[in-house]
Amino acid sequence: MVSEMEILFCLSVFLGITSTFAQMDESKYNVALKEFSKALHDECVKHHKVTDDEIWKLKTGIFDDNNDEMKNYVLCLWKESGTLDLSTFRLSKLLVEVYIPKELNNGDHVTMYLDCTTRGRELPTGTPLKERTWTVAKCLQQTDPENFVMF
Repeated sequence: MVSEMEILFCLSVFLGITSTFAQMDESKYNVALKEFSKALHDECVKHHKVTDDEIWKLKTGIFDDNNDEMKNYVLCLWKESGTLDLSTFRLSKLLVEVYIPKELNNGDHVTMYLDCTTRGRELPTGTPLKERTWTVAKCLQQTDPENFVMF
C-alpha cells in the first residue's frame, strides 16, 4: 500500500524546480502536496545543514556540484518520500500519474520524470545515491524549468 507521504512527495518531485528564475506557483499545489512538501522539507532540514538561500538557488536552477550537504538534502527528500525505490532506482509511475497537477498530467511530463530517473539509474555502477538523485534533480530542472518544484 502506498503511503500518503509517498504520494505527496511524488507530486512535488515531479514538478522539479520551477522556471529558470522562479518556482512553480504553489497555488497549483493541492492541499495535500502543500502539507507533504513542508513536512519533507522540515524533516530533511533537521538532518542536513542547508540554508533557505541554498534551497532557493536550486529553485532558480543554480546547482552547486560541490555542495555535498545539498546533495544529501535532495537524497533525503527522495528517501523520505518513498516515491523512488532507491535499491532499483525506479520511480512509481502510478504516483506520478495520480499526483501530478492536472495541467501537467500528460504523457510528456510523466515521461520526463521517468526519463530523468532512468538517467540517474544509468550512471556507472558504484555511483553514490546522492549523485544519482542530484542528477535526477538537475535533469528535471533543465528539462522543464517552469514546472520544477523544490522545497
